[in-house]
Amino acid sequence: RPNVLKTKPDDKKGQWSDKYARTNSKQYKAAYVNPDPFKMPPRLDDKVRSGKYKRILDAGAGTCSLEGELRRKGYFKTVHNFLAFGAYDCSMLRICAERGSISFQHN
Repeated sequence: RPNVLKTKPDDKKGQWSDKYARTNSKQYKAAYVNPDPFKMPPRLDDKVRSGKYKRILDAGAGTCSLEGELRRKGYFKTVHNFLAFGAYDCSMLRICAERGSISFQHN
């Protein structure tokens, strides 16, 4: 994956997603390259589904797996505010974008 905008110094090993995919391909595919990558803990799932939790701040959102799970389950009917931020590098944010999510990264 080329550094299209030339915003990152040259790194011969590639970005986070490239390194992780090479060294942990089974886990990478299970977590990031499948339609159902994330499961919420049952206690959290119950609180969100019931509408008890209406605002969620996903700190360290990475590849936006939590947002994907909330969308799949239709929980945005009860969640009124959702903000995701934080990733290792642009490659994680690119996975978010491919999933249709917006995530923020600030240095």
